Amino acid sequence: MRAQCEFCAIITYFTACRHALKEGLPINNPNIIFIITDTQRTDALGTHQRKKLATPNIDNLAEEEIEFPRRYTTIPDYTPTRSRSFTEIHISIKIVISMIIDIRFYQTRPGMREEHFKLFSECGLAIQSQILGSPYSYVKSIEDPNEYILMWSYENLKDRQEKRAKMMSDPDWIKYATRSKKLGAVVSQYNKLVELV
Repeated sequence: MRAQCEFCAIITYFTACRHALKEGLPINNPNIIFIITDTQRTDALGTHQRKKLATPNIDNLAEEEIEFPRRYTTIPDYTPTRSRSFTEIHISIKIVISMIIDIRFYQTRPGMREEHFKLFSECGLAIQSQILGSPYSYVKSIEDPNEYILMWSYENLKDRQEKRAKMMSDPDWIKYATRSKKLGAVVSQYNKLVELV
């Protein structure tokens, strides 16, 4: 990859020299600037004539310089791709897909959902997120003004069991659970475990 970058630099250098000769300018050591756009597809550029788009600045650069239309990314994420372009380091990305979703339905006393939700958001959510990870989903029901739903993702049942056991013994979580029980807003709760397919 470094060889490819050096090749690009050489081509850019000769392009700059050609431009200088054409304009009657002295040939000095040019400053070479690599322009890398952020998550920019080719059909978002007017220069490729895929659509009638107004990208005049980029189009002007493309007309005066050299494009590499067959230069492909090695990694779909743009940040590792930029690193890969200027180094010889190949970045491997491992994606772990959670397989178990714990859907938890909470029913509150009439008119107390917002009060309980406020307590949970301020005192309970951060503790849970620290131990269980960020919620898969975290929503209020529209049809039922006294219901809210939390979803947590786990790699498997063992992962869920271990994380929840850790949470239940956490002193800060115990303090929150005590305050929640004292408030008395939640009257029922049930959950479903589902598997992603």
